[in-house]
Amino acid sequence: MKHLNIKTVGCFETLLNNRLLLKGITFAKMYDTYRQKPFYIKLT
Repeated sequence: MKHLNIKTVGCFETLLNNRLLLKGITFAKMYDTYRQKPFYIKLT
């Protein structure tokens, strides 16, 4: 029973990490486009 519990916790942690990673990637993309906008404005 204890072994199963550890597996479940591991699964949950992986899911949580994946969600945090996705959020981080989304934030990075948003930050990148935000940072590039003034650059585009300067070019045109």
